[in-house]
Amino acid sequence: SDHDRSLLSAINNFWSIVERSAYEYKPNTLCKYLYELSKDFNSWYEVSPVKTAETDDLKLTRLEFIAAVGAIIKQGLYLLGINAVDRM
Repeated sequence: SDHDRSLLSAINNFWSIVERSAYEYKPNTLCKYLYELSKDFNSWYEVSPVKTAETDDLKLTRLEFIAAVGAIIKQGLYLLGINAVDRM
């Protein structure tokens, strides 16, 4: 779906955003990316629930998306000097 492609694109852009943010000495670039990634994830999750996935393969794929986004947000916050919480 379009939401899948959008989220996958955002996930794939992480390291290039980190490099650009460091090269330009602009941590706000990384902050904006993490904010946009969170918005993309929220939109994706609204239309791609894990619990009601049609197949087990689809459920696993969606869980991998969730794990990837979580890892990126945690790493991004770490690079900004912010400790991420494990649960909310």
